[in-house]
Amino acid sequence: MSSQSEVIKMAKEQPTAAQWQEIEERVMTLFSSVHLDCDGYLVRLMLQRVGKLRLGITVYVDGKFDLKWLGWVGDELSEEGRRFYQERTRSVYRGKRKKLARRALGKKAAEETVSHRHPYWESPQSLRRHLVANNEVIRLLSDEEAKRRREALLADEVAS
Repeated sequence: MSSQSEVIKMAKEQPTAAQWQEIEERVMTLFSSVHLDCDGYLVRLMLQRVGKLRLGITVYVDGKFDLKWLGWVGDELSEEGRRFYQERTRSVYRGKRKKLARRALGKKAAEETVSHRHPYWESPQSLRRHLVANNEVIRLLSDEEAKRRREALLADEVAS
């Protein structure tokens, strides 16, 4: 957690409590998507199958998903990854291997951790907290407005 002297950044403009409730209900329905405008990014949230008998909330930014945003490809952390994807940290060594590593390598090396961004969210509440903490302006978009934004993004991609 952060120190008390550090100010926690929160969204200055965000949906109302009723809109957040609607977002959470819609995103927890299969084959339904929610479109948000987060600091100029077009964000699509959708409940999808992420494993055998497992569902997760996937995030598409400006109509796409890129592994570079998760930090799995290359070393550079991207702005999209920081803003929209969950960071997960785990120990390099676990269980029996951690005990063996402690004996062989020392305590500091055995306690080493590795972090990466995760491609989906398991809880709409944690997704909401992350979006509010990492974006200044969050707006719920209507389906028509989202469609217009997607078409404009496609036109820009084709033009470049």
